[in-house]
Amino acid sequence: MELLKMREEFDEQERERLIEVNRKQAELRRTRQSAASRPKRDEFEAEDDDDKNAGPATFSPPRHLYGPKLAVYYANRAATLLHLGRYGEAIDDCDVSLMLNPTYVKALLRRCTAYERTENTEDALKDAKKAVELEPGNSVARKNVTRLQKLEDERLEKLKEET
Repeated sequence: MELLKMREEFDEQERERLIEVNRKQAELRRTRQSAASRPKRDEFEAEDDDDKNAGPATFSPPRHLYGPKLAVYYANRAATLLHLGRYGEAIDDCDVSLMLNPTYVKALLRRCTAYERTENTEDALKDAKKAVELEPGNSVARKNVTRLQKLEDERLEKLKEET
């Protein structure tokens, strides 16, 4: 799964970049607080402007000639893996499918099922809601949202009681 490796490397680089941005911002705040007189905005403008525009970036895979067809392939393989009980691998395949085609509802619903079977109802609910957002007329997605919302509410209520 080369795309998953690329995404992990990108995420790691992005984390490091954000840590550096936060470090620079904290250093600037300390410098400003320790200065006897308030420095003019112009002194810090050049440094701040670079960091303010540098919000979190998102991974976008390289374009592939057969991207849409590969998305279907990975989603179908995920369906097979679901039937075999290999939920982690099914989630990975759905991730790749959704990287290639972010609006592919079947991949969202299959990943939703895999998340649910691994008892990750929070992510399952997010996927089901995204599927309903993309296809409001999809009755399976709407039923999943209703069912998963109840499960998630029960889980949150149970967590409140424990704490």
